Amino acid sequence: SLSFQQNSRVSAATRAKILAIARRLNYFPNRSARNLRYGLSHTIGFVVLEITNPFYARMIRSAEKIAHELGCEILFAESHWDLQKEINGSYVANALAGALIPLLRPWLDKLWATLGPAAESATPNSTAKHEE
Repeated sequence: SLSFQQNSRVSAATRAKILAIARRLNYFPNRSARNLRYGLSHTIGFVVLEITNPFYARMIRSAEKIAHELGCEILFAESHWDLQKEINGSYVANALAGALIPLLRPWLDKLWATLGPAAESATPNSTAKHEE
């Protein structure tokens, strides 16, 4: 795995050989393993009520584009108007780089009230207000 890092102690010649073999075998480093090793994640959780809603569809498309530009991935989940799924998505966010949770105002208030102190975790999060 050191060969896949730009500034590693592997010699340039050895690194070039390993990278050539990796390309030939269509090998890609396991991002999840790297995340575990360094305690970092380049994945952002995104929980929406209904993925087919045009409001969320536009938001998802934009978020995915920006995440890709930043070298991140988005993990999508649809709650189907189930607050417990929203809550679970928020807790899962603790293992992610951040969370996007666009909710209608009443749902957002319920989510924050239910999560309590967990809502103020170290995980960056963003909400979007969408009036009914």
